[in-house]
Amino acid sequence: MIWTQDDIGDLSGRVAVVTGANGGLGLETTKALAGAGAHIAIAELDPATGEDAAAEIRALGREAISVPTNVRSSANVDAMAAQVMEHFGRIDILVSNAGIAHCVAAEETSDDEWLRVID
Repeated sequence: MIWTQDDIGDLSGRVAVVTGANGGLGLETTKALAGAGAHIAIAELDPATGEDAAAEIRALGREAISVPTNVRSSANVDAMAAQVMEHFGRIDILVSNAGIAHCVAAEETSDDEWLRVID
């Protein structure tokens, strides 16, 4: 389902950055924001899937860019924000969606695995 301005309000001209937007909830969120008029910056770790997601948004008639981003690195996030500002001139909306899941019982999770999820 593509949401529209009637569903979430008029976001025309707004710029949204969505992390982890290559699929699932992140991609659906970008579609909802685009449906309401926002332009989208896909901040995704995988450049190929990030570009695929941006292409889907452009097919909806909105401007979209993909910026390879590792949200575990503050320097990388700063570089992404600078690139979005250079391209769009503003950031109005941020959706922090990036994350990973590790489907193992808590008592079987190593410290390294736990820290990777938390990071």
